[in-house]
Amino acid sequence: MNITEFNKERIPFPLSEYLARIQRVRHMMSEGGIDLLFITGPEGICYLHGHQANWYQGNSPREWPALSGTAVHVNYDTPIHFDIIDEQNLLQQSSVLQDIRIYPTLSIDSIAFLINELSAAGWLGGTVGLELSNYRPNRSISERLEYAFVAAGNRVVDGGSIMRKVRRIKSPLEIAIIEQAYRIVEKGHDALRNNLRAGVTELELAAEVNYAMMKAGGEQAALMLSLQSGPLSSFHGLPSRRIICPGDLVVMDPCGVVNRYHANKARAYYLGEPDAKLVSLYDAAGGAFSVLQRHVKAGTTVAEANKVLREYYKDMGIWALREWVGGYELGISFPPDWVGDFVFTVDEEDPEGYFRSGMVTNFESIFGTFLIDTVIYEEHQARVLAEDILQLIVID
Repeated sequence: MNITEFNKERIPFPLSEYLARIQRVRHMMSEGGIDLLFITGPEGICYLHGHQANWYQGNSPREWPALSGTAVHVNYDTPIHFDIIDEQNLLQQSSVLQDIRIYPTLSIDSIAFLINELSAAGWLGGTVGLELSNYRPNRSISERLEYAFVAAGNRVVDGGSIMRKVRRIKSPLEIAIIEQAYRIVEKGHDALRNNLRAGVTELELAAEVNYAMMKAGGEQAALMLSLQSGPLSSFHGLPSRRIICPGDLVVMDPCGVVNRYHANKARAYYLGEPDAKLVSLYDAAGGAFSVLQRHVKAGTTVAEANKVLREYYKDMGIWALREWVGGYELGISFPPDWVGDFVFTVDEEDPEGYFRSGMVTNFESIFGTFLIDTVIYEEHQARVLAEDILQLIVID
């Protein structure tokens, strides 16, 4: 690949990092018997060569199909990225790739252009992997893509698992960025704590939180900020014009974001004097993070981790109160979701899988409590990034 210079401000990693990623993808393609992989998920595109944008035609008019994507061939070093003319200038700044081909129109006719270009490159006539489990493109466009590849003499399979799996293990450079993102989400919580008082609205608090994180260098998260107050607070509620009152429970579930890498930290704040039983419940639920850190490390199976966590919750007498306890992968994310592919649920008695060095997940200890933090799995421990005690935060 003949790439010598690119925009260091928009592309966070050295060229060697991206070249290694491309080689890992090609290796997994070879193992899976896939000759050509057409990557349409924004996360995979960003991971592979750095490009990121704010519009991916995710729910656009049918006349504007989501066809931009990156083609990788198992026998060729250099991927080919296909995109619309609107992104031509941005791609010059945000991608390490040089082979960028622009569709003549933003229309369904662009499928013919894609097929013709790949055919002329000698990339067709084998097994093509499409990301059939990705929301992008939608079913209508995906079926037409599949039909066009088959008509051109290819066999089409679901190749969606390749980018999901290759992104699961983070490099040291990725880990460093996630740690930076966590420092930013802490700035958001500091802003909430400093501005939470009776008389302000949820939206006013959200404005302070978003301002603090962006001022610290944070980007917009792949999910809108969840911030709610009152007796029926929810992790997935959006901030409203509701006025905060004494005795309110205020819950917030943000991610700090750097170069699209997410770090998650959710906490609950009580304005006034909380009931002692609520404080005790939070203390018990929060203690699970120390258990996770002491007993789980790279190589620990999910079944082993689940067992020790269940035993802890049962010893604390709160297991019957559980809502959801577990975690999911964090990493590069774009709207509409930051939930990654790997997920574990502590309820499961005999799940498959194990934790590997370089994996990053959140961990949620939900028992009518609002406690989430980010965990990095290392050789000797599962490192919880929280420096504070995971408990209910009381605001006088």
